[in-house]
Amino acid sequence: MSLSESVPESLLEELEARFPDQCPSIEDTDREVWIKVGRVEVIRFLRKQFDVQNRNIMRPETDNPEEDD
Repeated sequence: MSLSESVPESLLEELEARFPDQCPSIEDTDREVWIKVGRVEVIRFLRKQFDVQNRNIMRPETDNPEEDD
């Protein structure tokens, strides 16, 4: 899946700073752990989309393997 809008790098940096990918605390409840996992999964998805968008910008259209179906 790709997004129709571009993902700004500044947004990713802010999200990664606010919701770092780190091991949960022993004091976190199960619910808190799953909430944190969900946040990180969204950021990973956006980071992947950002990387795909930038890879596509760097390649000429004839060298884009994602368009080969």
